[in-house]
Amino acid sequence: MNSLLKISCVILILVAAAVEKLEAGGNLEWTILKYVNPGGKISNGQICEWYGPCDHVFTFGLDDVNGDDNPLTTPLLTKKTSAFNNEDTNTFTSGADNHGVFNPIIYPFTFWKGGIRLKVSVVDDDSVFGFSPDYVDGLVYKLVAKPSASYLSAVSVSTVMGIRTKLYFTYRVYCDANYYGDDCAKNCVGHDDSLNGHYSCDSFGNKVCLKGWENEGNNCKDRQNDCETNNCQNGALCIDGIRSYTCQCKPGYTDKYCDTNINECLSGPCQNGGACIDGVNDYTCMCQQPYVGKNCAKTACTVSSPCKNGGSCYGDSKCLCPSNFVGDFCEIPLCNKTGCLNGGKCSLDGSCMCPPGVRGFTCDVVLCDFTGGFCLNGGICTNGRCECPNEFAGATCGENIVCKYTRCQNEGQCRSVVTNTSTSYEPKCFCPSGFSGAYCEIVPQLDVVKYNNTLSYVSVPDELNKRPFTPLEILFIFFIVMTFVLFIICIVLSVLLCKARKSLSRNNKKKVLKSVTSVTSDCSSTSDVFSEPGRSTVNSSTTSSHNDTFKTSENFSISNTVTSSVLPNIYSSTLEDRAQVNKIFDDCTYSRLNDEEIGFGECLKKGVVENEVNSDSAQILDA
Repeated sequence: MNSLLKISCVILILVAAAVEKLEAGGNLEWTILKYVNPGGKISNGQICEWYGPCDHVFTFGLDDVNGDDNPLTTPLLTKKTSAFNNEDTNTFTSGADNHGVFNPIIYPFTFWKGGIRLKVSVVDDDSVFGFSPDYVDGLVYKLVAKPSASYLSAVSVSTVMGIRTKLYFTYRVYCDANYYGDDCAKNCVGHDDSLNGHYSCDSFGNKVCLKGWENEGNNCKDRQNDCETNNCQNGALCIDGIRSYTCQCKPGYTDKYCDTNINECLSGPCQNGGACIDGVNDYTCMCQQPYVGKNCAKTACTVSSPCKNGGSCYGDSKCLCPSNFVGDFCEIPLCNKTGCLNGGKCSLDGSCMCPPGVRGFTCDVVLCDFTGGFCLNGGICTNGRCECPNEFAGATCGENIVCKYTRCQNEGQCRSVVTNTSTSYEPKCFCPSGFSGAYCEIVPQLDVVKYNNTLSYVSVPDELNKRPFTPLEILFIFFIVMTFVLFIICIVLSVLLCKARKSLSRNNKKKVLKSVTSVTSDCSSTSDVFSEPGRSTVNSSTTSSHNDTFKTSENFSISNTVTSSVLPNIYSSTLEDRAQVNKIFDDCTYSRLNDEEIGFGECLKKGVVENEVNSDSAQILDA
């Protein structure tokens, strides 16, 4: 039944194709415009009618392009009009019936041979009088043309046929829809279905497969693999579709063609200050100490817990060990390092298991058999007495002879050690953790570290203390030193300047005293000369006052000539005037000794004006 149905479908398809082939091809469109018969004559040159114009009857026909020139041979098509009465020139109307013939004349063809012959036969109708028609003219036109692709693209060509009489007409040749080629015989109908195929037609009637389909020979029924030419990148998988494809990206890539790397760092996965570095479908966190892990969310201690035997992890996987274990991870029992004495054995907890009669952390204490007694420091119990090594003494060998005068600091323990000669012992201080020096006198710098909510102290390495000075610190130290140096220089200069001024003052005083002494001696030798008329001598008080006046002059010298000319005037003045002169003289001398800027002469003149000294005294001071 199914086979019969398939055969029936195939037959129907073939029949439909055959019918489609017969139905179409192309068309010739022949439009008659006008016919002109000059003078209204028939073929022999006579007029059609003696009484009026011709009565034309037209027979239009078509013949093969290779046919003859007989206008009456029209095997392809024949159209005949009725008579056009009393008209030597006949005009045809397009798109209408013209005396029994529709204008234009349409000739459908199935195969265009490149051309066709147009034939027209014209007669004068005399049937009204019972006569046969008269032959007017026969016209033949060989039309050669290439058909247009469609009706809309066809162009009408105007031309004329005939010699004596003329027929004016236009024509155009075009292929029907879905027919192509110069012969309009190539049929192509586009389809987009599974039954007929998936194709369109080009301007030549060739099948063109639609996007996503291929194999024109099979009506483009074969599905095209769009992934053969795809733009998928970075190893993406191409998935073929209908007229398209899809790129299935690998992890870490996105966008239509998988050409964009997904930035996994945008979500901020790194914690505790870790720096994120993007990768392909991955990221890497550069963790800050002491954090580790994919996202820097854990410390090294929480990840691996490397410390054994009860050790506490801190920082970058460092271990703080209990007292009976040592090693980077507290994995070594202390007794394995120190050893057990007197037959003791090291246990798993790091302590020594001593045999009977022996005690101590390293089984170094041997119990003696007397009551409450035991031998220390390797002493051997013999007959109830301790036989001590050379460096120890006492009933229980507890007295270290070598360490007797050695005092270890900071809870260091003194022990006697064998010298290089192996014949004697010398004291040595064994320091607690972190302390150093011959007597454990070097104290470590401590840093506080928190382990399991308990504060402990960890010695800071010496390398951390060996830090060079920064440029700012060096500049500050230089400033302090230079300030101190400048201060010392200022003090020294001040002392030297003060000494110089004192020395200069002393020298000036000596010079003035020397000059004054010379003047007073001259005055004493001539005192008798200055007695006034009517006055026998100058009293002693006057002389004393005169001498005092010159004793106060410590900063200038007075020549003997000047003194001799001045002194008579002094003694000729009153006592009040002389006292006033002495005061002015003393004041100016004091000003001179104290290095004031005013000159000695100017000082005397100023004193005269200010104290209203009389003319005689002023003359003395001017001199």
